[in-house]
Amino acid sequence: MKKVMTKHKDLLFIAGISFFIMAFCTTSSFLYHANIDTDTNAYITMGRGLFQGKILYVDLFDHKGPLLYFLYGLSTLLFSGSYIGSYILESLFFTVTLFYSYLIAQKFLKKEFSYLLMFLFIVLVVNFKLFSLGGTAEEILLAFMITSLYYCINILEGNYAKKNFYILGLCIASMILIKFTLCMFLFPFLILVFFHILKHQKIKNTLKLIGIAFGGFFTIFVPFMIYFLATNSFSAFLEAYIRFNSLYAHLEFNIAGLRIFILSLSTVIQNNFWEFILSLYGCFYFLFHEKHKSFGFSILSSFLLLLFVVYSSGRIYSYFLAFAPYFLLGIIAIIKTLNIKKLDSNILIPLCITLCLIAIHVNGNYYSRTSKLAYASDDALSNLIFDLKKDEEATILEYNCLDLGIYNRLNKIPNVKFFYLPNVTVDQYKKVFDEQDRYLKEKKTKYVILKYGFSRINLEKNTFENMEKVTENYELYKFYDDLSKGNRFYVFKLKEKAPKSI
Repeated sequence: MKKVMTKHKDLLFIAGISFFIMAFCTTSSFLYHANIDTDTNAYITMGRGLFQGKILYVDLFDHKGPLLYFLYGLSTLLFSGSYIGSYILESLFFTVTLFYSYLIAQKFLKKEFSYLLMFLFIVLVVNFKLFSLGGTAEEILLAFMITSLYYCINILEGNYAKKNFYILGLCIASMILIKFTLCMFLFPFLILVFFHILKHQKIKNTLKLIGIAFGGFFTIFVPFMIYFLATNSFSAFLEAYIRFNSLYAHLEFNIAGLRIFILSLSTVIQNNFWEFILSLYGCFYFLFHEKHKSFGFSILSSFLLLLFVVYSSGRIYSYFLAFAPYFLLGIIAIIKTLNIKKLDSNILIPLCITLCLIAIHVNGNYYSRTSKLAYASDDALSNLIFDLKKDEEATILEYNCLDLGIYNRLNKIPNVKFFYLPNVTVDQYKKVFDEQDRYLKEKKTKYVILKYGFSRINLEKNTFENMEKVTENYELYKFYDDLSKGNRFYVFKLKEKAPKSI
């Protein structure tokens, strides 16, 4: 009982730290004008649409898993038209990430070192662009990755409680229904767990425990499958989540594909050198210094497999945030290598406070254009939003550009399926380009928003590519310059019908 109470106190303390850190380290928080991450805004729009009667992948299109939209949909229920719900969601998931990181650390380190590890981990994680933008899929997934790792370790230690298997199943299903490629992280550990329980349990009990894990899996998975079948949207789900992503992240198993992987990996290592070294150190430490070699081999296999899955497509975005579980293991390995016997609590508290301040500083959002503390207003988008709010009947198409967050800040649901342009080329997915062009021809929306860099515009004449497609049925309403980033946002309005002659 005392142990449970201590855990609850630790959880409350970690939750407080999480909400404090996230207040500065996500642009969804109340300290910022708006979250400008294109992906996060698309997730919120999909989630809001889900809770207002739109059918995922049929009425609105994005290519992540449905659980992500469900979570963001929940976040919009109490805080429509703002990002506060997203801030709360992110803070809760960061709490889970930190809490299970702390519990994993306690399996290898003393309590005071586990606290120190947690704060070091915060500094590393919030430094990533994918985290600092706020609300990316990887940020949410990180909670499930670290939680599932904790329960795998529990089982490998001989703890066969039903809870361990059930929660592990929940995590697997959740990862599949958010971004299925990152499930490869868990694959080597699941193989190890399977053979471990097969070795130490009778067949009947082994099957029972596996059944409990499947029970957790189906608890998450089945409701979504029922939703897709009930709304006749299963084929649309497969089209968006499986087929689109296979085109979006195409893998080539040949010499050319290997060259792409090596080039991508070399760039990633250059951009994330110390994090990469830390991860490798953790992998090899557990392989050679821990008594269970199979666990160390699973860590290394998991790391290499995830590297291949994430970077074989040639995309080198800041996806290295997904490797944060290995940072955690790397920090554990370093602390164990240093073999410090004791950490004075009088040093620990100011050290952790200092690490919090360092985390806020390296995150950098505090100094960004969206910061309320640094700037009185946001950028050009704030003025754009202000003008569009005057028209309560406004329907909007973000044409040939990523989601700018306009729908969320206006608290509107798009009336077209391809409400923004995903980060693909015409060759990869021509359908979205054709559909957006069709919306222009058929006058589906009252306003059309475009974003261009100054270098791509004839500033004197306000001309740019695709001008003819837009101006056929729309006329320039206004444009807004974001001088800090060299962007211009155009708002086109549907042409009014000429009055009939008498």
